[in-house]
Amino acid sequence: MAKKQKVELTPEEKAAKKLRHSNGWVRFWAIVVALALTAGIYGLASKTAGKESAATGTATASGSSTGSSSSSSGSSSGSSSSSSSGASASSSSSASASAGDSSGAAAAASSGVDAAAAAEAINAATAKAVAAGYHWTRSAQYTQPVDVGSATSGLNTLIKGIDPEASLDSVVGGFIGIGDKEMDIEKGGSAAEQIDYHGENYALQATALQASDLKNLKVDGNTYTFEVENATSPQTDKSTAMSRLTNDILTQSMVDSEIKNFISAAKINSATIEYTNIKATVVIEDGNLKEFKYSYDGNVAELNIKVSFISVSGKGAMHVDGAYTNFVY
Repeated sequence: MAKKQKVELTPEEKAAKKLRHSNGWVRFWAIVVALALTAGIYGLASKTAGKESAATGTATASGSSTGSSSSSSGSSSGSSSSSSSGASASSSSSASASAGDSSGAAAAASSGVDAAAAAEAINAATAKAVAAGYHWTRSAQYTQPVDVGSATSGLNTLIKGIDPEASLDSVVGGFIGIGDKEMDIEKGGSAAEQIDYHGENYALQATALQASDLKNLKVDGNTYTFEVENATSPQTDKSTAMSRLTNDILTQSMVDSEIKNFISAAKINSATIEYTNIKATVVIEDGNLKEFKYSYDGNVAELNIKVSFISVSGKGAMHVDGAYTNFVY
């Protein structure tokens, strides 16, 4: 197993890093767009016409003047909307998970597979494997490219003013993990620290699966294949089947916090992210995890961000495949 190594930045991540160190309104718009898309938000379409100028350092949208500061009423409105939408999304996710519990258990029982024993075995094996060394890979591709409507051209002009080789697609892709990544995780070390950016999300987690989480469960020798319930705006708190399977989830609160590190006036009024086709394959031998693969589709059903007097909304999607293999205990 190789010694601790850092993930080499992709061209997309390098472009994103340059934007984080740029100044003025160029930085303002780049950070709003790129960071707003971090929480699994993979596309953005402007409701209003946008005009951005790298030369003058000004930005206007739908006839609105540049918002140099946030009004108290705008901030209050954003906070209220964000809170209500977050509660609604969480409620929807919980209801969806509850509705699927009985059907999942019934399906497992009818097939003669012991779902409870399978869940117990997977949970025990992943808990043990967290401290092991392993090879990590993750591949994410757009299924609906980034689009900010009439503002696309202006934003691309701003971004190319910083890096001629970059674009809206590449910069946003760097923030949300578009592209292929892999590395060897050192045994006994912190996988999150070794992976670095979004490491807490991408590192192997001890699963907390319940029998009812395992949909269409099939057991073939040491191999378990199953699906878990679709989730809408899940949290990384084990409250949904998806979060009990993986932490490869980016939430509204995470992106809201990250945006505020750069722009305190920014508010995410709403963000509804749908995760579907969540599938997993787990191989266990003598209680040791040998292979863990998962995949899902992420779709943004609703997104609205407000910065000062400017409101932007949109949709988008991507497909993700993740895997942990070659374990060393």
